[in-house]
Amino acid sequence: RKQDIKDFIDYFTEYIDKNIFNMFKKDSDRKVCDAINILFKRRENLEIFNKKALYIYIREITDVETPVITKVTKILKKLYKKLYTEYIEVGYVKI
Repeated sequence: RKQDIKDFIDYFTEYIDKNIFNMFKKDSDRKVCDAINILFKRRENLEIFNKKALYIYIREITDVETPVITKVTKILKKLYKKLYTEYIEVGYVKI
């Protein structure tokens, strides 16, 4: 199961890389999305697991307000669930 999640997250980050400009029109939203995507890519080296600390870290990287981070996070969460369901059913994500 852990390997499936690890493989899926790799697919997910690649999907975001290829579709970020279609998903988000505002530059600030794309900055936040990119910062979150970088966190997913570097997840093995991440020592922060606290939601509040992650928000602060993203805010420092992007220089945007918390509501923007929350908005982008909600969109990515829905996408994650949708793509994960597809991954479980089909075995891969269409990138």
